[in-house]
This record gives sequence, structure tokens and C-alpha cells, in this order.
Amino acid sequence: MLGLIEQDLRAAYAIPVKQDRYGAVGKAKEKVMAHYFPEGRNRKYDKLRIAGVFKELEAKIVRWNIPSTPASGIDGRDSKPSARSSRSRVLPPPMLGAVHPRRNPGDGSDHARHRRERAVH
Repeated sequence: MLGLIEQDLRAAYAIPVKQDRYGAVGKAKEKVMAHYFPEGRNRKYDKLRIAGVFKELEAKIVRWNIPSTPASGIDGRDSKPSARSSRSRVLPPPMLGAVHPRRNPGDGSDHARHRRERAVH
């Protein structure tokens, strides 16, 4: 299957406009389906399996093109991360005691009992 559509997929993923690129990928998929499922003949292959293999090859072509693509990605955007995406955020620690698995959050009975027990000791 790779020999059948490799050039078509490479050409499709060279198109920066998403809608045009998806159209070219769709034509490549139609070509595969027409090759493996000709009209008027019995099916030798499972359609879902062929579609799955096509998707795997599509992903491989995209990965293979990464080193050869210019500084921009497939869609023409700059490959440098933006200032917003490069910042790392650290989440605050969880509030301890905010949720307790043994306490019924509505009645406060465990909390009051605990305070009484601490006062006795």
C-alpha cells in the first residue's frame, strides 16, 4: 500500500492550507479503496483493516516529513513555541483537609467530635 500512495500523501502533506490538504488526503484514501475494493468483485480484505493501515501510513508519512519540512510545520505556522506555551505552570498544592473521605460534608459531626477529642487529651 505504501508504494501505491506514498507520493500522493507526501504531496498532500506539503499543502499548507488545511482544507486543501484534507481534500488531497481524501483523494489518496479513495485511490486505496478503489485499488483494494474494485466494483463488481468479491472483497478479499476487511475495509476497517485497510482504513487502519492507511491511517498508520499517513502518520508515518507525517513523521518522516518532519526532518525535511522547513522551519514551519505542515500548516505553515512557525515552529518556534510561543511565549505563552513555553511557560510552565505549577499547580498549587491541594487544600489538605478540604475533602475527607469519612466525613459527611453536610453535618460537620466528625469535625466537632475530633475537636472534642483533642480537647480531652
